[in-house]
Amino acid sequence: MSGQGRNEKCNCGSGKKYKNCCLRRDATTANKSGIDSLILEAGMQGLQSKRSERDEAELKLRKLAKDQRATEDERFNASLSLVGVVQRRVDHNDALRLLNEIEVHPGSDAAVHILSLKATSLTQLGQYPDAAALCDQFLAYPASALGPTSGWWELEAGRTYHLAGRFEDAIRVTKSAAVFFEAKDELEHLTRARSNLAIFMLKSDKEDEVELGEKLLEEACDLKLSIGDAEGASTNFCQLSLHYFSRGRFEKAIAYGRKDLKLSRFIGDDRLLASTLGNMASIYLRALQLSEARKYNNEAQEIGRRLQNPDILDKCAGITGQIEELGRFAGENGIVIGKLANCACCSGKKYVDCCGRADHEPIALRMPIGGISEDVDDIKEALEEAGLTPTQLDYAMRNTSESRRRIAWSEMRGHDGWFEIFELPDMANMHLNAAESLAEQAAREEDAINEPIACAMLSVSALEAFINTTIYFANEAVTERAMTLPPALLAGAHDFQRRTELTQKWDVMGAALCRHWPPPDTLWNNFVRLVQLRNELVHYKAEGFERVAPPERHLPDQLRNLPPEIILRDAPRSWPIRLLTPSFAKWSVTVANDLIHHFRSSYRFALIDDKKDANAVQ
Repeated sequence: MSGQGRNEKCNCGSGKKYKNCCLRRDATTANKSGIDSLILEAGMQGLQSKRSERDEAELKLRKLAKDQRATEDERFNASLSLVGVVQRRVDHNDALRLLNEIEVHPGSDAAVHILSLKATSLTQLGQYPDAAALCDQFLAYPASALGPTSGWWELEAGRTYHLAGRFEDAIRVTKSAAVFFEAKDELEHLTRARSNLAIFMLKSDKEDEVELGEKLLEEACDLKLSIGDAEGASTNFCQLSLHYFSRGRFEKAIAYGRKDLKLSRFIGDDRLLASTLGNMASIYLRALQLSEARKYNNEAQEIGRRLQNPDILDKCAGITGQIEELGRFAGENGIVIGKLANCACCSGKKYVDCCGRADHEPIALRMPIGGISEDVDDIKEALEEAGLTPTQLDYAMRNTSESRRRIAWSEMRGHDGWFEIFELPDMANMHLNAAESLAEQAAREEDAINEPIACAMLSVSALEAFINTTIYFANEAVTERAMTLPPALLAGAHDFQRRTELTQKWDVMGAALCRHWPPPDTLWNNFVRLVQLRNELVHYKAEGFERVAPPERHLPDQLRNLPPEIILRDAPRSWPIRLLTPSFAKWSVTVANDLIHHFRSSYRFALIDDKKDANAVQ
């Protein structure tokens, strides 16, 4: 309880009389739990994003830190919370003053916390050696003295050691922090620790640690993107870009710099963006890409003017001077600049054909592969056990429900820090899936005409697309696999696809690649008939009006000897309209499906389900 009079001004500094101020709270705040509650409340308020909230919290904590009703521990807690608020408003000189005013017993747990907070403020003030010396002191205490926050202090100490140039110490304590966060299952902080560790390793004197740091930082980029930490990923891309730039590896420097730039624009932090633009301008300057360097430097300069930031403007002015000087030197000495300049990596190639290949807007920041079916691994394992090297042809011949849903094959070709993506559409699947959908629709409409004719066109298109794709894959696989392909195909797969008649392509490829060929007579005859009918419909010859009533004694040639599954329309109509029925749509799709299924099932290198035929894999 306070000894002041009821009508005197309150000691808390509010300006109010004691009876209208703290006297009303004495009943709840004179005890330990009440003071603790106020400190906790003010501390939480100090974490708010609004400056006004933090300022109010700071005022409360300054009073609580001097409140004589509080215990020594409570005043200590209030003082630590106050230091946290002051550090968050970036007044580290004031934070150090407050820390120096706190009286603690040397060697106590409280003293350890004071040392760590002092190290944080000294680091922010750029006094790295002094901050690192304090880190040495508090990290010399056992982990129990730091309590449940030891991982966080090690993480901060690692950063301080790195800034002080003590790279081995930075690596050592950050590894310990990563172990701590992994045990706590703190993914966000674990990712940060691993990123920091990778960055520190880049400065190591040991080349194997540098290579490991590069690998870890690249992995951390993908992980940070996966958890939505765009700013963290941007920082990592920036570090990688500058690292490779310092080593003269311009392809990776440009690739990671462009990724950093893409994320910096997304984040929307102008200071961060200006820094990235300046980095890219410096890289382009060294690569003799003066137009690009000037463009990015001008954009950074515009940000500097808008923010009225002298630091940004000074850096931009320095780069502008370098661009002008290099431009004059190149002109006077006949040095080629731009895309046809000699590449700065000293490969002897032109920029456009070397490191400049990475100079494009990143298509994707994460690996854009949609997934691989589980049965691919089974195929690979079985073929390798049989002494065969798996090829794309083997995977294309998969005869599963999953393979029917495929719409394209994707291939990613990795380069130095960037990749190219190639795609081959599975047109056979697309045509056939569309035909099946239309056949189902035709079955619900007896008078359907559009759907049946579309089914015939799409079914034959699927058969041609399938065999043409097989020709391509077989031509690619012939260097890896002993197989007998027709000489015309080996002379030029593309010409063979275009100039060979459809049924002939199926016949020669079936003979070359399948164990059971030709297929059963009924299936092959249906295939040939389907192609004939489709050609008659596509290349319809109008010889004049066809008499439909009274009907002719004999069916038109196109409608003779049809498979029994096709039921003609019983109406006085021309032959195409009589033919185009739901049953014809279903038959067309069935023929295409059955022939493709037979080819895949008979593929001589396919997995064999029947154990007694296992030796047929050859």
